[in-house]
Amino acid sequence: MVPLRLRLYNFLSYGVEGGDLDLRPIHMACLSGGNGHGKSALVDAITWSLWGRSRAAREDDLLRHGTTEMEVEFEFASNHAVYRVIRKRSVRKGGSTATLELAVRDGDTYRAITGNTIADSERAISKILRLSYETFINSSLLLQGRADLFTVKRPAERKEILGEILGLGQYESLAEQARERERQHRSVAEHLRARVEELDTFLAAVPGLQVALATAEQELATVQTERSTGERHVEERERSVQTLLGLRDALERLDLRLATIAQEEAEAQRQRQRAQERTAAAQALLEDEQGIRERLALLQRLRQENDRLAGLVNDLRTLESHAAECQREIATEHTRISLELKAEQTSLDLACAAVKDLHRVEGELVLVKQRHAGLATLQAERQVVTERINQVVETLGGLRASIAGLSSRRKELRERILSLKSAGAICPTCGTTLDEQRRAEAHEAAMQEGIASKTLMEREQLQEASLAVEQQQVQAVLDKIERSIAEAQVAGRREAELEEKARAFRALAERQVSLAESVALLTRRLDIGEFASDARISAAAIERQIVALAYDREAHAALTAQIRGLAPVEAQLAALDQARMDLQSAALAGNTAETRLVTLGEERGRIVCDQEPLRDALTDLPAKQQALLESRAVVQQLRNTEGDLQHRLGSLRSQLDDARKRAADRATAAASAKEAEQQAWAHKELAVIFGKRGIQAMLIENALPELEQDANELLARMTDNSTQVQFATQRTGSGGKAIETLEIKIADTMGTRTYEMFSGGEAFRINFAIRIALSKLLARRAGADLSFLLVDEGFGTQDSQGRDRLVEAIGAIAEDFEKILVVTHIDELRDQFDVHVEISKGPGGSQISVSAA
Repeated sequence: MVPLRLRLYNFLSYGVEGGDLDLRPIHMACLSGGNGHGKSALVDAITWSLWGRSRAAREDDLLRHGTTEMEVEFEFASNHAVYRVIRKRSVRKGGSTATLELAVRDGDTYRAITGNTIADSERAISKILRLSYETFINSSLLLQGRADLFTVKRPAERKEILGEILGLGQYESLAEQARERERQHRSVAEHLRARVEELDTFLAAVPGLQVALATAEQELATVQTERSTGERHVEERERSVQTLLGLRDALERLDLRLATIAQEEAEAQRQRQRAQERTAAAQALLEDEQGIRERLALLQRLRQENDRLAGLVNDLRTLESHAAECQREIATEHTRISLELKAEQTSLDLACAAVKDLHRVEGELVLVKQRHAGLATLQAERQVVTERINQVVETLGGLRASIAGLSSRRKELRERILSLKSAGAICPTCGTTLDEQRRAEAHEAAMQEGIASKTLMEREQLQEASLAVEQQQVQAVLDKIERSIAEAQVAGRREAELEEKARAFRALAERQVSLAESVALLTRRLDIGEFASDARISAAAIERQIVALAYDREAHAALTAQIRGLAPVEAQLAALDQARMDLQSAALAGNTAETRLVTLGEERGRIVCDQEPLRDALTDLPAKQQALLESRAVVQQLRNTEGDLQHRLGSLRSQLDDARKRAADRATAAASAKEAEQQAWAHKELAVIFGKRGIQAMLIENALPELEQDANELLARMTDNSTQVQFATQRTGSGGKAIETLEIKIADTMGTRTYEMFSGGEAFRINFAIRIALSKLLARRAGADLSFLLVDEGFGTQDSQGRDRLVEAIGAIAEDFEKILVVTHIDELRDQFDVHVEISKGPGGSQISVSAA
């Protein structure tokens, strides 16, 4: 991947303008600027646009302070094609949104190849680059203080680092999976072996089960014979008892018939009594025939008078309906005038109150306008203070990152100083004992570097503390301005409200006189009844007509009550003919009831005679029933015994069937146990193969020739073929035993020596060559070409001679890379490059400028 152009918008220290970096004409350049000005932000912008990742813990931390949206546009070349990525993010109160656009150069324009989702587009970018985020930052980026990380480690630790670079963790994971599978198969095998032993124990009891089955079959045959005999005895006794029960049923039927005869005799007596009562009622009605006819004539005269009064009621209802309509019209008009009076009175009250409130509102309006007038000035002050806060925050971020790096480096130096403090110290690199001169030199070098790191860190910590205090002070000023702006904005809204109230109050005050006159007029009309004149005249005329009818409601009610009292006489007249017929039918019913009583008495006598022999025959029934119960109990006991034996036989047969199945299960379990043991052995072998002494060691052995070749090619260019590096993976320990290691042996014109024996400049070239070789190895393992290199501040703290060596080393590898950027804030190092990319900090954010020496 080769970067071509980078554009930043509201990203970290970069604002709306000034974040455009064109790398197309640049082959090698120096990227410089003060701490916190935005140098590292360019690297974060590249990684965030491609992979959505950066040094920040959260994406929202990348957003420029005080803004709500950011954007990075990045153009790069890969595999002879040019691509463009645009990633955006917006943060609002309701949440955040993000977009990612991917396009490929097609002639003079870009053709979109964006996926359906952001994840789809990110997978497409990774496929184009053939690099992950981790691979990129460990290959294309040479970060400050990490260039000699590989060479200064102990030999055993170097092998672990190389394993991480080669991605051998996956094989360690496979080895652990194989060990876990081995444990699982061994557990299965143990379980199956225990199952085989359990089945052997069960199968040992099979002969006893067969003997028990034969014994149970003999017992069952004996019980079945006894049960058949008992069932025959039960059948004989049941037939005898059933005969007696039939006689008992006949006796019960006779008793039931006697009860029925008693009920029928009672019913015949009731019929005779009703016939007598009907005869007496009919005779009494026929004796009052003359009185009934006189009351009927009176009823007819009263009904004629009632018809006359009903005609008067109809006329009265018509007149009352007209009168009610007139009254409703009068009430409606009264209600309308009352409501109109109430509305006018309410308006008059509001107008009077408005006159009082108008002076108060106008005075408050003057004060509110004064407060609102200062809003523009406050907003301008807020803009200035906000820009200063952004500058302080960005600078603090850079300082804190630098302090963290220095703190980590000082910790490493303290450990090295302690290990080199006393005589007989062990070399932290090769593990051999140092002589006094080498120990003193190494100790002094570590002390000097520690003092320089401490001085630099203390200076940056003082600057950090000063900026933190300034941040608090400026933030306090900003909070005060924000409160003032909020108050001015509230005053603006209050001004509009007060102006609207003043207009309403003036309008109400102008209507006060006309409203007072309207209220007085409406009140006088209600008091003297000056409304609905036609309805009042009509109501008086109708009242006179009602009086002229002379209708008496009480007399009419009394007449109606008298008619209701005489109404039954019509039914009495009709009942006279029915009474004559009832006399004849009642006499016939009485004679029929007498005849029925005689017949029922004769039947009762015959039934009593038939009951005596039946009672004598039933005296033996209880004894025969008891004998039957005892026989049934004996048979039931035999059946229960038979059932128990059948159940036991079924259980024994089931156990024998289960035994046959378990014998088959035992053979299967034994075979499966053997298979599981074989699988456990196979996975144990796989764990060894995938382990550190297996395929991992083989891959490291295969990678080392590539690493040596790349490092030696660079060393040849930087040292005129005078220095070569060699990696040894084993050494002979005490007793001639081979020990796994990764030693670095360096050969030059003075012979072969260890890394610690070389001077600072020589060690620098070795570190640089090995670091570049590791980066190339990592890129090749990812399937990508290493064509872009970013060096962050060189290799630790360098003096002027060290900076010269850095430029010399970079120049030696310039032909291997399409673009090289060296990040620094040191002017002497900056001046040794022909092309300068300068990052400066202004009120609107960081600014990028490119110049040639």
